[in-house]
Amino acid sequence: MGSFKFTYILILFFTLCYCEWKFDIKDYINLKLSKHFVISTNIAIQNYSQMLTDQLKHGLHFHIHLNTEEDLQIYIKTKPERLSKKTKFIIIENDENTTTLTHPNKLVEGFITKEKYGSYVIGYLEDFYFYGKIVMTDKVFYIENLKKYIDIFPEYFNTSYNAIAFERDFLSSESKNKFKETYYLKPQDVDHSYRTISKRMAVRGKLCSLLVLIDYSFLSIVHHFNTDSAVNQVLMAVEEANSLFRSTDFDENGYPDNIGFYVKYCIVEKTRRSNLLPPYSGTPMEAKLFVKMFSQNNLLPNVCLGVAFTGQSFKNNILGISYSPVPAKIMALGGICGLYLNTLAVSARSSGRNILQFIFNLSLCHELGHSFGADHDSTKKCEGYLMSPQTPPDQDRKHFIFSPCSKRDMLITMRHKGQCFEDDHDAFCGNKIKEETEECDCGPVRDCWEFDKCCIPHGRRNACKINRDYGYKCHPSQGLCCTSQCQYANLESYGLHLFYLIFD
Repeated sequence: MGSFKFTYILILFFTLCYCEWKFDIKDYINLKLSKHFVISTNIAIQNYSQMLTDQLKHGLHFHIHLNTEEDLQIYIKTKPERLSKKTKFIIIENDENTTTLTHPNKLVEGFITKEKYGSYVIGYLEDFYFYGKIVMTDKVFYIENLKKYIDIFPEYFNTSYNAIAFERDFLSSESKNKFKETYYLKPQDVDHSYRTISKRMAVRGKLCSLLVLIDYSFLSIVHHFNTDSAVNQVLMAVEEANSLFRSTDFDENGYPDNIGFYVKYCIVEKTRRSNLLPPYSGTPMEAKLFVKMFSQNNLLPNVCLGVAFTGQSFKNNILGISYSPVPAKIMALGGICGLYLNTLAVSARSSGRNILQFIFNLSLCHELGHSFGADHDSTKKCEGYLMSPQTPPDQDRKHFIFSPCSKRDMLITMRHKGQCFEDDHDAFCGNKIKEETEECDCGPVRDCWEFDKCCIPHGRRNACKINRDYGYKCHPSQGLCCTSQCQYANLESYGLHLFYLIFD
C-alpha cells in the first residue's frame, strides 16, 4: 500500500495600509498674510549671567515684545525630563557611530507673569535665544527662528532680529462653548465624581517607546547643522503628542486612559552617506519609498514605534506617512508594536519650504493617530478633527483632538496590538488623572483656565496642587467633602453631623 503525503498550506490574509497627510499649499499664501512680526529673544543679554544654565534650574525672567500694548515678562525654568531621561543618543558621523548616554535638556517651560494661571510657555534655547510657543487665554504665538523663513520673508534679512512670531487666534466663543458642553465633566455631579475617584487613582499609565531618527536633511537644511536645535524641535513635537495622548479618553468612560510616549533611542545623522534612509533629493520624493527604507532599521523590534524626521519634501504635498493597521483588525500589519512595519515619517518641508512649527506638531500627532489605528475622518459626525486628511486652516480646538470615530478605532488597535506597551510608574501632571502625589489634575493649561481654576496647571510652581492663592480650599475630585466651587462642603446635607467630644 503506497504512502501518501499530505501538505497543509496555511494562507494568512494580512492588511497593509499606508496613510498620508497632505499640506494645503494655500497655507503658504496664508502664512504671508498672517499676523506676524520680527522680534529679538536674546535671554543672555537680559540676564547678564555666565551661569544661565544654572539659573534655568531655579527659574529666571525675561521680557519679550509681542503684538501687545506692553512688553511681557516671562518666567521659564528647565522642564523636567520625562520624554528623554532614559534616551540612548546615537550620533552617526563619518560612517561611525558615536553613542552618548545623556543629552543636556534645554527644553524650558513657564508662564507670563501677568497671566500666571491662564498662560503657558514651552520652548527651547538655541545659543541663548528662546524659540517655542506662548499660549495666552485667547491666542497663541509661535516663536520661530527667522532663518527658517527668509525665502518667504526676504525683507527681514540682515536685520537685528533673530525670530519671527506668528500670531494665531484661538476659538470663537461659539466654538468654545460647544466644546465645553461636549468635553467637560461637570464637577457638581457628586455621585459620579465619588464613584470614579478610586478608578482615577487606580489608572496606571502605559508608554509607547519611540525610536527617533533625525536625518541629515533635517539637521542641515532645517537647522543649519545645530544638533541641539534639531533635537529640541523634535522633543517639542513629541511633547505635544504626549500631552494629547495622555489626556485622551479613548474608551469614553469619563476619564483619560493615560497613554504616553518616551524616546528610547534618538539617532542623529551627521553624514550624507548613511544607509538608514534614501539619499536626499532636491526634488520631491515618493513618501512610500522613504518609509519603506526606514522600516529596515534593526532597532525597530525593540520599540513600539519608529519616527523619522526629515527635511526631504515628498510628492503631492505629503507631510507625513505611516504604516497603519487600518481598518482595525487583529491580522492587520503595521502600526504600534509591529516589529519592522511600526514606522512613520514626518517632513518639516513642503515644496522646498519649511512649514510652521504647529503644522509640524500636528503632522506628528496625525501620523501617530494612524499608527494607533485611526483612519481619516470622513463622516459628517467626525469631520474637522485631528484626523482630517488635510492640514487645518485655523486653531479651532477640534483640530487638536481625536474624534469619536478615531478613538473607537484606536482603542480596538490598542487592545489587539498593545502588547509592547510599558508600565509607567510615575505621576504625570497634565493628564487629567489625579495620581498619588497630586491633589488634583486639570489637564492641559487651556482646559485648566477655562474649566477648572481650582487646580494649578502643569508648568507652574506647585503644579497639580489646589490653587489656594485664589481662595480655593479643595478639589471636587477629592470626594464628597468638596463642592463644585472648590470649598469644603456642608456635610449635614448628606445626613452627616459633626460631634465635638470635650475633655475636662
